[in-house]
Amino acid sequence: MAEDINYEIIEALSQIARERNLKREIVLESLEIGLLTAAKRALGTLDPVDIDVDRDTGEISIGIVKEVVATAEEIEEPLLQITLEMAKELDPDTEVGWHLNVDVPVAEFGRTAIQAAKQVLQQRIREAERDKIFEEYLDREGEIITGSVQQVTRGTLLVNIGRVEAILPYREQIRRERFRQGDTIRALVKEVSMNAKGPSIVLSRGDEMFVRKLFAIEVPEIYEGIVEIKMVARAPGERCKVAVRSHDLRVDAVGACVGMKGSRVQSIVRELNNERIDIVPWSPDVIFFVTKAIGPAKVSRVLIDEERKELTLILPEDQIALALGPGGTNARLAGELVGYQIDVVSDTEYERALKEVEGVFQRINELDITAAQAEKLRTAGVEYVQDILELTIEEIQAIPGIGPATCNSIIAKFEVFTGEEYVPPERVEAEIRVADLDPDKDSIEDLFT
Repeated sequence: MAEDINYEIIEALSQIARERNLKREIVLESLEIGLLTAAKRALGTLDPVDIDVDRDTGEISIGIVKEVVATAEEIEEPLLQITLEMAKELDPDTEVGWHLNVDVPVAEFGRTAIQAAKQVLQQRIREAERDKIFEEYLDREGEIITGSVQQVTRGTLLVNIGRVEAILPYREQIRRERFRQGDTIRALVKEVSMNAKGPSIVLSRGDEMFVRKLFAIEVPEIYEGIVEIKMVARAPGERCKVAVRSHDLRVDAVGACVGMKGSRVQSIVRELNNERIDIVPWSPDVIFFVTKAIGPAKVSRVLIDEERKELTLILPEDQIALALGPGGTNARLAGELVGYQIDVVSDTEYERALKEVEGVFQRINELDITAAQAEKLRTAGVEYVQDILELTIEEIQAIPGIGPATCNSIIAKFEVFTGEEYVPPERVEAEIRVADLDPDKDSIEDLFT
C-alpha cells in the first residue's frame, strides 16, 4: 500500500514537472514541504520528523523519532512511540526510554494529512510556476512577441502569448487599428510586474521602442550596430520620424533603412497599419538636422534660440502646409526629434515683420551722441536705440569707455529722442542667434513677439 502511494506521488510529480516545464529540484522541494505539512497535521509538531526525497530515484523516506516503551499497553501516541520488542528489531541494544529514528510509510499519516500535503504541493508548484514565468518575461522586456487575441473588452485586448496571457491596453494600441478574437498580433513587451494573481504583462504597439525593434528586425545594419537609430518621434497610427546615423562612411544610413525600392521600410509600414514613416539623417548641427526633420517641406532660413530651445523656420508660402502637416503633427514630431520647440513662419510674414522692426527701431548712431560713443555701444551689442532699455545703469556704465557721467548723458538723450522715460529692466532677455540672415540684422531680438 505504501509503495503504491509513493509511486502515485512520484508519477504525479513527474507529470506536473513535464507539463509545467519546472525544474525537478523545485518539484522535489515542494514535495518535502508538503510532507512536512502532512506530518504537522498528523503529529501536531515538526520536531521529531525527518523527511528526505532521493534526488536520483525520487524515493520518499520519512523518519520519525519515537520513544521506546516497554509494552503495547503503554503506547499513547502510535506515531511517536514504539514497543521495546519492535525497537530491538531495529536496534538490538535499544532500552526502554531511548529514542529511535524509525522509517514510517506515508500511508500511516492518514488520508486527511496526505490531502493536506497535496494541497500544499499544488500551491507551491503554482507559485514556482508563476515565479518562473515572471523571470522569463522580465528578461524579455523590450522584445517583440507574437500572440493571438483571446478576448476584446472595451478596447483592451487579452493576448495569449504561450504559457500566460498578456494585455494590450487601448492607450498602447495604434490609432484606428482593430483586432478580433483569434487574430495573430505582434507587440512589444513593455512592462512585466508581479501581483497577487501572478505575473502581469503589458504589451504595446504604440510605443516608440516598438518601431526601433521592428527596424532592428528588418534592417541587418541596425541589428549589427553599423547603423544607429538616434531618435524616434511618433504619433501612433499617423506619422513617425526616425533619425539615423551610420558608423561606417561606406554605408548610407537612410538608404539602408529604406531598402531596395523601399522594401524594408514598407514592411514596417504595413505592420504599423500604414503609419507614415520619415527616415532622416541625424546631425549634431541643429540647423541642418531640423531642415531634414521637417521634410518634405523646404526651409529657407532658420532662427535659433539655444537658451530657450526654440526654432523659427522660415519657408515659402507654398511649403507651410507641408511643414505643419495635418493638425501640426509634422512640425510637432520634428520638434520632438531635434529637441526644440518649432514655430513655422512664411517668407512673407518674415519680411513684413522685418520691415516693421526696421521702422520701429533706430540704429544707435541716430542718437545725439559722438561717433566714438556709438561705436563703444555697438561693440557692447547695443545696435539700436531701443536696445538701451535692455540694459541696467550698471551694465551701461560697465561698457569700456563709458563712465557714470557719459551714462547719464546717454540716458537723457535717449529720453529726448524717444519721448519715453528710461526704466531699467528687471532682467536681461536671452540673446537670440539668427542663422542665414543679413549680418546687419543678426542681433534683432524677439522678432516675432
